[in-house]
Amino acid sequence: MKGQASIELISYIGLFMLIASALTMYSYPQWIAQNKVGKAEIALKDLKNTVENVYGFGPGRRQTVTIKLPSDIVYAQAKDNRFIMQLQMSEKHTTDVVEAVDAPIIGTLPTTEGTHQITVEYSDSGFIIIGQTITINPNYQLIETTPNNQTNIIYTITNIGDTQLEITLNSDSWVTLNETHFNLINNTEKKVYAEISVPSDAKKIFYEKYVTATATNALVSAKIILDVGGEFCGDGIVDLLEECDTINNRCINEESLVCDTDNTRYKVYPEFGVCTNECKCEYIEPEWIICGDGCNDPNYCNNCNHQSDGKNNCGGGGGGGCNLCNS
Repeated sequence: MKGQASIELISYIGLFMLIASALTMYSYPQWIAQNKVGKAEIALKDLKNTVENVYGFGPGRRQTVTIKLPSDIVYAQAKDNRFIMQLQMSEKHTTDVVEAVDAPIIGTLPTTEGTHQITVEYSDSGFIIIGQTITINPNYQLIETTPNNQTNIIYTITNIGDTQLEITLNSDSWVTLNETHFNLINNTEKKVYAEISVPSDAKKIFYEKYVTATATNALVSAKIILDVGGEFCGDGIVDLLEECDTINNRCINEESLVCDTDNTRYKVYPEFGVCTNECKCEYIEPEWIICGDGCNDPNYCNNCNHQSDGKNNCGGGGGGGCNLCNS
């Protein structure tokens, strides 16, 4: 009897262990999957909270957040106001973990398991940048300049990511770049030359310009503040290097009347010339006026010494009268 009871007990224990093993084999992968998704959800939630905190402070705010990522991440990105992390759940099955964000975000996230520090920065371009993969230096310049002046800046573009990037550069008006599109392998940098040309009609105020570098899920910008001042055309003052001013024209013609006595003709110049946008004087060259009516034109007879001997003017001695114009 006791022997039979012992055998039955062993059988029950074996059956229990078999059932427990089967349950474990079924539930363990489920637990692994839930744990993986749970880690991803927590990480993206922490990122969301950090982004919205940075967004609330405005441009220039930067913050670092520490997150723990699960294994088997296929890809992870920040785009279109949401974080997306795709996880490999089995050989043929993936799932997406998505977290919506109340802010314009762009950037990339690491895909390796473990603890990571992620930078979150509100750029002047209006985007919240997640995890920089490219940098641009200098990222801020204050330039004191004047109208019709040029300034040069050398930018260093660096790929601090893990893969090669195809980078596009864009710039605002007045800023010209020597290159705007190139490939940059990871952990390398490239020099780009910028020329800032202030137009001659620029007003005496501050101007804000940007140079922006973009790549796949990456964006970074450099700000240029132009303090336009000094002596410049259009301020109503004829400064040291100016001949005139577009508001205060001082282009007084030194010539008023030019005579060609041999050909009985003359030129009448206007009292003032033209002040250009560069505050330089330009004078209109008038056409010759031919005295073809016996020289009765008063500008010729009264002001031009038409005689080749230089002694008599029209209406002067030697018989006088304008008829001498053609003598």
